[in-house]
Amino acid sequence: MATEFNDIDNESENEESRHYMWHDSLSCGHESIDTDHRYLFDIAERLRIAGIHGQADAEIGQILAELMDYVDRHFAREEALMQAVDYPCMADHRFEHSLLIRRVKSLYRRFIEGKPLQPREVAQFVNRWLRYHIMHSDLDMARYAARWTLLHSIKDE
Repeated sequence: MATEFNDIDNESENEESRHYMWHDSLSCGHESIDTDHRYLFDIAERLRIAGIHGQADAEIGQILAELMDYVDRHFAREEALMQAVDYPCMADHRFEHSLLIRRVKSLYRRFIEGKPLQPREVAQFVNRWLRYHIMHSDLDMARYAARWTLLHSIKDE
């Protein structure tokens, strides 16, 4: 599955005009998850800007650490929702999460070890992964959770 994220078309060379931004089409209709997604796009955008402006390693390291931490917390919230609604595709969804967690931790480790790391490339990867994951996995999960909630609210009446 990781290769699918790398196969998405390359972005234009004009990075200054390209922004990693949230768009309403990415909304899954679950307020806390959408808020998390917006924040993850914000982190990707800050990494993109750090790469363009050649910010200091300390700033880039701080953004990468924040990404690593926030990804863990966001996925914990998503997985708690999936468990609460007994989502049937939870194992596959969690596997996708584990792929991103491993990749982000690997990138952070490379950075800490002083190996070359391009913040713009990391931001581009995060942007692509988020868009793919939201459109193909999170939307399905959120629709299931909404149906489950509606069904259970009707049963309770």
